[in-house]
Amino acid sequence: MRDSALGARIVPANKASWDDLEAILAGASCHGGRCYCQRFKLHGTAWPGDALDRAHMLREQTDCGHPRSATTSGLVAYLDGEPAGWCNVEPRTAYPYLRSVPWRKRKEERTDASIWAVPCFITRSGFRRRGLS
Repeated sequence: MRDSALGARIVPANKASWDDLEAILAGASCHGGRCYCQRFKLHGTAWPGDALDRAHMLREQTDCGHPRSATTSGLVAYLDGEPAGWCNVEPRTAYPYLRSVPWRKRKEERTDASIWAVPCFITRSGFRRRGLS
């Protein structure tokens, strides 16, 4: 998909390379460290030992570099041909944390896989404040 006003090209993560996603995530620090978009997936469970373990988990989830993959877990945005942004987007059921805290006192079905969530947005340094998010 292409946003002609912004000049962005947005692709499913499996159609992007892992190196491109790593370029976006480089220097990103969230939740006190490099979580590799695992915080909402691992909430309430023991976190893997280090960022390399979480990176491996995200790499498996995105299936970067495998354009024929039937699944992925997000989108990668390119501006001027450079990897510029990432968002994690999957059915809400992929995020245990989102099935609990944010839905207290609400009547929606927490296990409804037709409801999707976007828990992570990351814009690469140098591409911020250009309307990408």
